[in-house]
Amino acid sequence: ANKPVLGGTLRLVAASGPDHVDTVPAYYTADYILEHAYSRQLLAYPTVSDPTLASPGWKTDTTPTADVATEVPTTANGGISADGLTYTFHIKPGVDWNTSPARQVTADDFVREFKAFCNPAPGGFVGNLNYYSSTMKGLAAYCDQETKYFANTKKHPITAANVAGFQNSHNIAGVTAVTSSTLQFHLISPASDFLYMLAMPFASARPVEYDGFLPNSLQLDQHTISDGPYQITSYVPGKSIVMMKNPAWK
Repeated sequence: ANKPVLGGTLRLVAASGPDHVDTVPAYYTADYILEHAYSRQLLAYPTVSDPTLASPGWKTDTTPTADVATEVPTTANGGISADGLTYTFHIKPGVDWNTSPARQVTADDFVREFKAFCNPAPGGFVGNLNYYSSTMKGLAAYCDQETKYFANTKKHPITAANVAGFQNSHNIAGVTAVTSSTLQFHLISPASDFLYMLAMPFASARPVEYDGFLPNSLQLDQHTISDGPYQITSYVPGKSIVMMKNPAWK
């Protein structure tokens, strides 16, 4: 049988590039398409043929499945508490960042992403903060603390070091790295859409290297770390973005 030819180069030509490369503020369809190449979430949507809304593929395509997580938590497997307020995820071994050497993605990497949701960097806050802060325990309080802290920019300048310093010294009550491979969420009230929220690119893993850059900054965009199938090798705002296969991808 004929085998498919793998490889080659795909070129996309558009009127403009992505609004954001950083997964926290990205809130645009084109952003989401590109993010799937270099970022991963606990849960994600598989892709199968779904020619009609009534086809079996449609339900599959719109149902989150495990990606970085070992399995989708349920009450039956103990991943969701009986009261629907606590979700526990276990991180799959072998999901690596394309660092040198390659490094395992950890629960702390996901905590870091949520701590960046309400950062004070220009345009760096999450695309839909209220959606998450009204669901996750302690996120609103954490954001209020961060906003007050950076309100006095003379005392607390908005620099990468200061933003990382605040985030690393404050915690969100509802997001906990129980171990390096176990992540737990606590909700304000039961939320039937919480698994779908975690499948959004906002909820990607965030490498520790990003502490060295302001969120949504050109410096971060040009020094991305990938845990997806591709890595960004060149980014020129408004002109080009080049991706190549990620050697750490499994």
